[in-house]
Amino acid sequence: MRIARLLPSSIKAQLRKVAARTFLSDRGSMRAYHGELQRGSYGSAPVRVNIRQLNNAEVKLRPATTDARTTFATFWHQFHLPPRELTMPKRPIILDLGANNGLTVAHFASLYPTAHIVGVELDKRNVSIARSNVAMWSDRCKIIHAGVWCEDGEVAYIYSEGSEDGLAISEGHLQEGHMETVRACSMATILKEMSDPDIIDYVKMDIEGAEREVLSKDASWLSRVRCIKVELHGGYMIDQCIADLSEYGITARRDVKHNLCVIGLNRNLI
Repeated sequence: MRIARLLPSSIKAQLRKVAARTFLSDRGSMRAYHGELQRGSYGSAPVRVNIRQLNNAEVKLRPATTDARTTFATFWHQFHLPPRELTMPKRPIILDLGANNGLTVAHFASLYPTAHIVGVELDKRNVSIARSNVAMWSDRCKIIHAGVWCEDGEVAYIYSEGSEDGLAISEGHLQEGHMETVRACSMATILKEMSDPDIIDYVKMDIEGAEREVLSKDASWLSRVRCIKVELHGGYMIDQCIADLSEYGITARRDVKHNLCVIGLNRNLI
């Protein structure tokens, strides 16, 4: 058990405020993040903050959503980043599956100034804010509105306010909220919309349970991937994910920084 879980909630809140200073650029951003963003109601105007790790660029965060939590996870925990042993080429290609509000795409764009980055996101509201948050890198960043799935077509998901970072393809499961539909894209279609690159240097996959279907069906597209990081959900176990990746020549292991992530490396392309 982590020590932080034993601390009183008031102490944990203070620690989060201290941690936020590492990614919020100025006092105005601190006030907005800890005040207006936390107190605002759903549907109210987005809050603007400046992020150190984006060279102090401004991003928009939606009150009463999971944007505050997503910002903290992106710039404090940084689980989305590739492993250190992956050396990026001069012009890397990065695919962000489950782009949410666009902050991970923005972070990739800032870290790799010559990279071409494509994000894929299920929910239209997340897509809208993501496109706004990556606008300053629009010459090399693109957000595709689609659900990542094992085949092309249409899928349903349940939308619920305050669950924007956990929206998942439904497959008939009962959840609170209302059902919406979205275009489903196979990896083959996503790669075509990326102009069919020969090599994808890094794939971040955080698609809330769809990873089992995408990786356990035809995943021959992995032969083009140098490195992949998969966050697991819905009973998809570490050992099974490692086995699925190994079917396509990917050497995989548990991510020591996140016990629900698997890192895979294609030794033929490293």
